[in-house]
Amino acid sequence: MAAETPADLEQFLQAKFAAKHVRAALKHFQAMTTEFQQGAWEEAIGKGGKFVEAALKALYVHAGKTLPAARDFKAAS
Repeated sequence: MAAETPADLEQFLQAKFAAKHVRAALKHFQAMTTEFQQGAWEEAIGKGGKFVEAALKALYVHAGKTLPAARDFKAAS
């Protein structure tokens, strides 16, 4: 299935991953690309870290693991 709109992509990903993680990952991805396109490099890097964190959380839960407390689960750790 080729995702043609953000809503299509969200629906496609939610077939396998928790909706809240999909929404977070897509939100951070969109913010990252917007900052990148505007040449805001530092902001884009920060948003990229949040995107990676959201994607890791989705994969972690999909693998059947329980997420640790939010402050203990950081992409930088």
